Amino acid sequence: MNLFRPPFGQLKNKQGKVLVKLGYKVVMWSVIAFDWEQNIPKAQSLKHVINAASERNNIIVFHDSVKASRILMYVLARVLEYFSNRGYTFKTMKI
Repeated sequence: MNLFRPPFGQLKNKQGKVLVKLGYKVVMWSVIAFDWEQNIPKAQSLKHVINAASERNNIIVFHDSVKASRILMYVLARVLEYFSNRGYTFKTMKI
């Protein structure tokens, strides 16, 4: 898949046009977990994601880095369980 998530959720029009010409689909996110923040408690990140993603059709961004792994490993499993128990489904993005 040729998906592109702009760093910091920011993209200039010119950059977007180049990405589209190169065959990428630009995907923005609506909820960020703040998983890279070393000073945020894991429970606070979890609460933020659950509260911010309470509406359907959100894209939650998590980071797969060593820096984010402490929060990611804690929050992601709990977010999936929380929303699954409430009837939400998770889908692969299609281009």
